[in-house]
Amino acid sequence: MVQVIENATDLDAIVIGRAEHPEWPGFDLLTVHVKSASPVAGVADLLSSRVGARVDVAIKRDLLPAGDLAGSPLKVRASMAGPGVVRAQQLLTRSP
Repeated sequence: MVQVIENATDLDAIVIGRAEHPEWPGFDLLTVHVKSASPVAGVADLLSSRVGARVDVAIKRDLLPAGDLAGSPLKVRASMAGPGVVRAQQLLTRSP
């Protein structure tokens, strides 16, 4: 079993695509382009290295508006939840 250290990073991104998460009921998987990242005080920053990259982010569906979000801005507090798994902890701003 892999133990994940406490971590969080605020991501400013643009949504590229949206799909139902294949393994987690009630979650969507957003593919985003990370424009910028900011560390969160007091915890490890494991995602700032992803600036400029595409990242898949698991997020609770009920935090998002319905429909296609491609091209929408997205600001989330996210963490590495396991090897290769990025999960949104909190939506910082809601897309239009």
